[in-house]
Amino acid sequence: MSLACLVTGTDTEVGKTFVASLIVRGLLAQGVDAACVKPVETGCRREGNLLVPTDGSIYHEIVRHRGVPLDEVCPWRFGEPVSPNIAVRESGAPLHAEDLVSFVTRWKEKVSALFVEGAGGLLVEAVDGFTFADLARECKLSVLVVAPDRLGVLNHVALTVAFLRAASLPLKGIVLNDVSGCETAASRRNYSELKRKYGSLLLGRVPFGAQKAPSEILEEFL
Repeated sequence: MSLACLVTGTDTEVGKTFVASLIVRGLLAQGVDAACVKPVETGCRREGNLLVPTDGSIYHEIVRHRGVPLDEVCPWRFGEPVSPNIAVRESGAPLHAEDLVSFVTRWKEKVSALFVEGAGGLLVEAVDGFTFADLARECKLSVLVVAPDRLGVLNHVALTVAFLRAASLPLKGIVLNDVSGCETAASRRNYSELKRKYGSLLLGRVPFGAQKAPSEILEEFL
C-alpha cells in the first residue's frame, strides 16, 4: 500500500486535524504504517522559549511510537494566527518551497500512508507564491477535502472540487464533518446533496465528537 494525501479544508476551522487523526489512528489499529504531519502551523501558544502547535502536537502524539521529535512532525511554527506565508515573511524565517517539498518527500519515503495537513484551503500560500495546492502537485499528493456540515458547505465544496479538476489535482474524496453537534435545516440536507453531486467521492460523514473514523471512511484507505 502506498498513499499520500494532502488534507485540506473548504475553509479554516473545519476539523481537518480531527478527521485526519481519526483516520490515521484507525489505520494504525489495522496495522498500516501511517503517519500524519503538519509542516506549517500558525497561532501556536508560547511556553517559555518554545512555540507549541495545537494541531502538530496531536499528530506528534499519534506518531510518538516512531520516536520522532515534534520538529519532525511540525517543523515550522509561528505565534501569530495568520496565513503561513505572512507569518514566514514577517518573521524572516528561512523557509522556502523547496524545504516544504523536501520535508514531505522524506516522510513519503518513511511510511506507507501519509497525511499532510495544510492550512485552511488549497489556495492558502505556505510561503509567498507557493500554495498548498502547489505542494500537492510537487509532492504528488492526492487531496482529501474536509468540509464542515453547516450552511454554505455546498458552495464551498463545489468551488474546491472545481479548482481541483481545473488544476488536474487528484481528489481522494470528501469528508463531511459535523463541527457543532447541532442539527439545522442545512445539516439535514447537506449529506444527501453532496452524495447526489459527487457520488462515491463523498466518503462519509464524521459525527460530532466521534471517537473513531466511521468504517465506510476508513475502508477507503485500507
